[in-house]
Amino acid sequence: MATDSLVMELKDSGTALLKKLRQSGFNVTAAAWVKVSVEDRWVLYIATNLVDSRGQTAAYRDLYAALAGHADFWSTIEGIRLISTSDPIAVSILALRQKTPANIPINFGGRTLGGKTIDAAYIYPA
Repeated sequence: MATDSLVMELKDSGTALLKKLRQSGFNVTAAAWVKVSVEDRWVLYIATNLVDSRGQTAAYRDLYAALAGHADFWSTIEGIRLISTSDPIAVSILALRQKTPANIPINFGGRTLGGKTIDAAYIYPA
């Protein structure tokens, strides 16, 4: 996968993963693939109130349970970071979402997101 651009396969796998999570009842408040400048890979940040209410460990357990039996997502799961809905990245994603119609993804080329220096981000629709 090219480091400078998010390939369509990654976007599509994220879309399918988020759809499966929502179908299983896993709360997704916001989600985005983010390429933080100091990291050498894209990370799928998923903001969920499960981190707020149950803690990060329990939220990851719920994530794994929601994806049990779906081997096609296991290659993506190592690139997922569950974050609180109050995390600065989540707050920034939600602020950008409010400025854009709900059904349109955002290819964000800003220099920072949630106080982190980034190369780019792909923000999923609400």
